[in-house]
Amino acid sequence: MSDCPGTVIRPRARKHHKCFWCQTTIVKGTVYARGKGQWEGEWQDWKMHTDCEAKAQEVTECGDSFCDQKHHRGMGCPECDESLVHPQEHSHDTQ
Repeated sequence: MSDCPGTVIRPRARKHHKCFWCQTTIVKGTVYARGKGQWEGEWQDWKMHTDCEAKAQEVTECGDSFCDQKHHRGMGCPECDESLVHPQEHSHDTQ
């Protein structure tokens, strides 16, 4: 969840990048989302496939933050997807 408004731009990749969401390659020449802002007190700069960005926005709009799991491109993890159905029961805590 963002602590302050960030900026998101959608440039065309001039080189390969690594997607923050799914950890796969954003291929040179494709349009991707690049965000800058402050999350949980830290300034961050991230790059994502546009479909991964859409899924990330869906998860965070429900009041959750990103989990530490590697996600499939454009999809959430089972825990994140479950939070969209039952947000009050969602937790990434492992005890």
